[in-house]
Formats: sequence, C-alpha cells, structure tokens
Amino acid sequence: MAVSAIAGTTTGTTGNGTSNANASLFANFDTFLTLLTTQLKNQSPLDPLDTNQFTQQLVQYSAVEQQIKTNAHMKDLVAATSSSNALAALTMVGKTVTALANEVNFTGTTTSWTYEATAVGTGTATIRDTAGSIVYQQKNIAFSEGSNKYVWDGRTNESTLAANGLYTIVFDANTNSAGTPALSTDITGKVTEIEFANGGALIKIGDQAVSLSKIKKVAQ
Repeated sequence: MAVSAIAGTTTGTTGNGTSNANASLFANFDTFLTLLTTQLKNQSPLDPLDTNQFTQQLVQYSAVEQQIKTNAHMKDLVAATSSSNALAALTMVGKTVTALANEVNFTGTTTSWTYEATAVGTGTATIRDTAGSIVYQQKNIAFSEGSNKYVWDGRTNESTLAANGLYTIVFDANTNSAGTPALSTDITGKVTEIEFANGGALIKIGDQAVSLSKIKKVAQ
C-alpha cells in the first residue's frame, strides 16, 4: 500500500481567506478599543457620553469579539472534517470501487481520462475548471467501442497553460447512422493508493485519481 505524503488538510484559498478575515477583525477590534478608551478619557464631566450610545458601542464590541471566536472555531471544524475525510479514504485501500472518474488534479504536466463507449463514433470533449468555466474544448474526437483514453496537455483554448488544480471533463457523442453511442467516465477497480491534494483526499484506481465524493459503489 502506497500513501503519498500529506501536504496539508486545508486548501490554500481557505487558509488565506480565514487568515485575512481574522487579521481584518483583529485590526477593527483594536481600533474600536482605542477609539472607545480615548472617547471615555476625553469626555467632558459636564457632558458625559450618552448611556444609550455607550451601550450600542459595547454591543458592537461584543459582536466583533464573538466573530473572532467564531472564525477560530470554524477553522478547527474545517481541519477536523479534513482529517476525518483522510481517514475515510485510507479505509478504501484494497477495496474494489466504482466511481465517476471525470475529475483530475492537474499539476502542470500532461494528464488523461479513461472513458467507455458503447460503439465506434466521434464526439466532443469539454474540460471545465472548478468554477464551471470552459477551459478547453476539442470537437470531432474519434473513439472506439470499449475503453478509450483522452490525453490533455494542459493547454487552454487560448493556447496558454492552465493553472494547477482540479478539472472535470464531459464527453458528448455525435449521432451516427447507428444512433448516439453512450459515453461514460465511470471507472471500476481496486484502490491502490491515497493521494492528498488541494486540501482533500483522492483515491487512486490504476493511474486515475478520484475524489471521495465521486464514489458510487464500494465492494470487498
């Protein structure tokens, strides 16, 4: 059993977003305290701070403090969930899994998808990023009946190299005289390895890496 090194359990985007949010809240928190204490020190004994206004400021103070604590708890919850997913992935090793294998983790080098066709024909391959935007599309690809392999060099429609990350593919078959062949990216096989990438766990079936959310069936 091969298990690749765990680089981390949270995504870079999530971590940076949380850190930036906390930094902003702490800055506002400190500014609020400075303004409040300065206001209290410099208030006129003959015209003290209005009680209602002071109460509102204290409520705002409590809200910011609570938000800081909530962010800290959310960060812990995300980390715990990621660890749980990693442990769940480890239990898949050695088992036969059927999964939707239309997703790959692109790391800057040529990658590929395996798909099944019910007949010979032609079709279109459409690759999208996690936002659903079309990154690359190729029409009139030829496929044979049975197992096929589609290779992508990472180039976009603009001929630039795509950014590292997760990408999904959809195959649409063209209608021919015998009808429209069915194309499926489902893959079935034994899980041989677990790969940790982009804050999540991916199971490896042969050369194909699949996220846990894509699993359809698990058998001994």
